[in-house]
Amino acid sequence: MKRTRFTKEQATGVLEKAEASANVADLARRHGVTEATIKNWMSRYGGLAVSDARRQRELDSEKTKLKRLLADANQGSAEGSFGRKYLTSAAKREAIALLYACGGMNERQACRVIDADSKSVRKHFTRDNDATLRENLRELANQTSAVRLSPFANPAAPG
Repeated sequence: MKRTRFTKEQATGVLEKAEASANVADLARRHGVTEATIKNWMSRYGGLAVSDARRQRELDSEKTKLKRLLADANQGSAEGSFGRKYLTSAAKREAIALLYACGGMNERQACRVIDADSKSVRKHFTRDNDATLRENLRELANQTSAVRLSPFANPAAPG
């Protein structure tokens, strides 16, 4: 991007002098610019005073700071400063269920508010009660002798 030699405040200062004097060519020569530049400044900063230009610059810098803060807040909404998630999947499911029940939202809207995938809410993985299977495997392991398992544990041993 092209860098300008004059700030807005300086340009409006030159324009105030141009309004006071009738000779624009002399003013342009004193400041080292062309008459076309002064006319461009008139079209751009015509009724702007120096204090207004200064205030506009301050507002622009404040606006960019706020935009940066908003971008940082939106980017870090789901992750903390160390890159870990604030809410686990289970906590998100609970929050969505609460919004669904008490908040008057449907599931899709609640997922959008919490920033969760609707698929993770609908799938509830439950583990089957396999206590009997585990008990049977333990009995089978106890019945099998250590001598029979030794060839599998050490393939070099004769068996």
